[in-house]
Amino acid sequence: MMVAFGLTFSQSGYALLQLEDPNGFGLSKEEGSWFASVLIMGCMFGSTLGGLKSEIIGRRKSILVDCISYIIITFILSLAWDFYALLVSRFLLGFVSSSAMVSLLMYSGEVTQPQVRQITGPFSGIFFAFGCSLGLAFGALVSWRWAFALGNIIPLMSFIIVSVSPESPVWLLTKNRDKEARQALEKLRGKVNIDIIDDDISRIKINIQEEEEEVEDKSKLHHIKDVMNRIIDPTFFKPFLLILLLLSNLDWGGIVPAQFYVVPILKDAQVPIDAYWIAPILAFVRVIFGIASIILAKQLKRRSTYFISVAFMIAATFMLMAYSYLDLNGALTAEYPTTKWIPVVAIFIMQAACGFGTGTLPYTLLVI
Repeated sequence: MMVAFGLTFSQSGYALLQLEDPNGFGLSKEEGSWFASVLIMGCMFGSTLGGLKSEIIGRRKSILVDCISYIIITFILSLAWDFYALLVSRFLLGFVSSSAMVSLLMYSGEVTQPQVRQITGPFSGIFFAFGCSLGLAFGALVSWRWAFALGNIIPLMSFIIVSVSPESPVWLLTKNRDKEARQALEKLRGKVNIDIIDDDISRIKINIQEEEEEVEDKSKLHHIKDVMNRIIDPTFFKPFLLILLLLSNLDWGGIVPAQFYVVPILKDAQVPIDAYWIAPILAFVRVIFGIASIILAKQLKRRSTYFISVAFMIAATFMLMAYSYLDLNGALTAEYPTTKWIPVVAIFIMQAACGFGTGTLPYTLLVI
């Protein structure tokens, strides 16, 4: 479903110009910006309620529900008849996509062994980037309606894969379904010594017991001061703040608007290459550099790769800002044809930097 999440994020990148075409859907610039941004509003609510849903019905069922919901909503979006149908469908798609991402990250962290999570974490970001590239490629091949509909291939595949996968053994043990949890672990671990399964179950039960005791202690707190003391406890506050800052930097670092408006940006720059085709290539750069970051993980520390990627992300953002300022003030003329390539270079650097650190490290920390 991370690929589907990427498909969702790429939609406005290729669809906006078609939707704003007077001979097509005829959206205004303001309506087009609402179409792009309302997705994030849906993500806010979906990510909040996704975890609660996953706790109630289980990780696996939660993902399956989100897959079906995604397919239905995307189908409606591809048949949208007016601006409000586009807006509501896009909002709901953001809701379902973020809900699925929360459940998927929880499931991934609970079914994989600790030594494997350092790989599955970065690959969450890589699959997301691949989805962005794939969605933009769909947009280059067919109209926006067909591109939206083609995106349903991914959640359909996800539904089939997850439907034959076991439930999270951690969730099963929290519901005292020990027999099913053992069966799930046996299916996940394959042919291993029974002692390894017993050790896993014992370790998970200890973690669950510690969490339940902590919740019971919190329920006995009667004063706001005591609650605040727990919140500012370094064992909770530091990792929470770290992940919050990393995710905020990912969303506010320039990559989101560049992704949402990539084709319009390239079209406005009048790049002498089809903007619809250069967009998926630029998005795929993030996949390549994401894989490179995993290969170089042993040579470079996470902090080093992250700071390097942030530095290049800042540089690329300032390049786009400077280009926009000069363009709006009429400083870019035909005398300087090479300036057309500035947005291409800036987005290339941005995608590479995001794949190398800012777009992979947050997911790694979430599942470890």
